[in-house]
This record gives sequence, structure tokens and C-alpha cells, in this order.
Amino acid sequence: MSIPEFDEARPLLLEYAKEYIAAYTETIDAHFSEAKTVIFAAGRAHEYFPLYGRQLGVDLAIASFYTQVDFYLFFLDEPGAEIKAVRSLIADSPGEFSLSWLSDTPDKRRIQRVKEYLGLESAKVLQPAPNYDAINMPGTNFISRDALNMRVAGHEHGVNFGDQAGERAESAIPKVQEVLQRSISQSIFSDRYRQLVVSGMSPQARGNEFEELWRNVLQLYGWKPKKFRIPGEENDFTAIYQGLHILGEVRWFDSPMDGNKMRAFLAKLDPRPQTIGLFISHSGFDRGALGVRRRSANSKTVIIFEKEDIEKVMLDSADPGPIFDEKLRDAYDFIFERTEES
Repeated sequence: MSIPEFDEARPLLLEYAKEYIAAYTETIDAHFSEAKTVIFAAGRAHEYFPLYGRQLGVDLAIASFYTQVDFYLFFLDEPGAEIKAVRSLIADSPGEFSLSWLSDTPDKRRIQRVKEYLGLESAKVLQPAPNYDAINMPGTNFISRDALNMRVAGHEHGVNFGDQAGERAESAIPKVQEVLQRSISQSIFSDRYRQLVVSGMSPQARGNEFEELWRNVLQLYGWKPKKFRIPGEENDFTAIYQGLHILGEVRWFDSPMDGNKMRAFLAKLDPRPQTIGLFISHSGFDRGALGVRRRSANSKTVIIFEKEDIEKVMLDSADPGPIFDEKLRDAYDFIFERTEES
């Protein structure tokens, strides 16, 4: 049984691929418009709808390999070309790409080998569905169909994969919306912080706003911060992070926090032996404050955030949790290092 020459196969491959993309796109538009809107707004189209709206020769190319008993077609993020590569073999001899190779080799290994054989870069391969690098029709002489049948097959497969993509996107809407809302909140926090940097407001007003901003940020990341007052003591917030009770102090002064301010904060921890302190200071800490903190390390744990840490969270949208974790580990390691040295 013969297989088409390149010039004969080219129009068949294009008929299939163009109809596939059209059907894939139309299916998403017709049945999954809400999911599409959410996914595109979140900037996740490349993940959930990688083939949506693409055009061969503009922002999409194809590559194909086939025998009389096997067929592979890859979609590529490759502008300016309709077809990147086409190769075919007679599959009647033993060895690679033969009928026995087809029946004995797992799907993923076959597709990976064909991808290598065609010389395709993995980063440019657009998956029709998760874990699918290629359209693969084993056991059939798919390329022997005429143009009409190729269009029919392309439409059927495009609808099928469009449905799969739409259903996957629909199930992801709550998670994607949560991520999108977090991104919007992070952007708002960044703007609020930048305004504080250039603000002409009084130090007290700026400090109050900075404190509230931190409570809002920690709320976003699930720390459940709470502002509270007890007779004779005012605290900026308490929070719960990974089961740890946190007492927080937030300051934006013109000069670094000194030893007296650190001692005053440590005094708030005295009646709270199971509480970890988090002292956030935009102006940092002087040597006196750091010395007071070190000397109290065996009885009280205080984590400090300085300007560099603050700007990672506020400007770079870093999660404060991992920053806190690393500093907490350093604080505990310091205690045991001192014990071994003494």
C-alpha cells in the first residue's frame, strides 16, 4: 500500500488542520463563552485554549508524520509558516515506526519519538489537550482520505477537543477567578504603597494607613489578621499563620527602630509565651534594636521585616509567608547555634 507524496499530502493536511481550528474555536465561542471571558481576562488563554482563534501561516504551523498504519499531527507556535515538516515512511519493515513498534510502544513514547524525528522543539508544541502533544490516529491509514473526509474528520476532532477545553476551563473558573482577584488586589496594594511613599500626609496618618495596608495584605494571604485593644496596650494586629499565633507591630518612621522600641515590643510578648512577634519597620532597625532582639532570642522570637522585605510584598506581589518562614528558620537556627557555641 502506498502513501501520498508530500505535494499530495500537503493540501490534505491543511484541509484537516484548518477545519480543526475553525471547529475548535467555534465550539468554544458557542458553548463556553463565559469560561472563555474569565480565562482570557486572567491571562490564561495559552493554558486552557492554546489553539483558540489561531490561523495557519500567521501564528500557527503544523508538522506531520504518517505511515499506512499510523498518523501524527502537531500544532506549533510558529509564525509565518503553514507546514513546518512532513515525513512519511512505509511501515512494512521491522524496526522503528513499524506495525510491531506501533503496537508495542506506549503512546507517550511513540509521540515523543516522532517529535524528535521531525526535529520539533518541545517549547513550541501546542497541546490540543493536557498531556496530548499531538493528534494521533494509530492503526489507520488516515492520510489516505480525500479532502472532503479530511475536513469532516477535522471538524469532528476540533469539536471534540474544543468541548474538552471548554469543560476544563469551566471547572477551573472558581480557582482562576480567585487568582484573578488576588492579582487585582495585589495591584491595588502596590498602588496604595506607592502613594504612601510620595504622600505628604502627616507621619501619624501615614503610619495608620501603612498599618491598615498590612492587615489587608495579610488578609489576602489567609493570615486572618485582627486589630484589637486591651487596657493599657494597643496592638496593630494579631494573626494566625500555619497554626502560629502572631503579634504584629507596623511602623513607618523617619529613623530606624532603636533598642527602646524593640524592648517595648518584647514587653508585649511577655504574657504571650506561645506567640511569635512580627515587627515591620519601613525605616529598618538600628544596632541597638538588633542587639536587644538577639539577647532575647532564647525566650522570645521576633521576626523583622525591613524595607527590602516590605517592597518584595508590596511591589513584587511576593507572598509574605515564605519570607516569614525563612526568617523564622534563621531565628530558630540562631538559638541552637548559640547553644552549641556556649
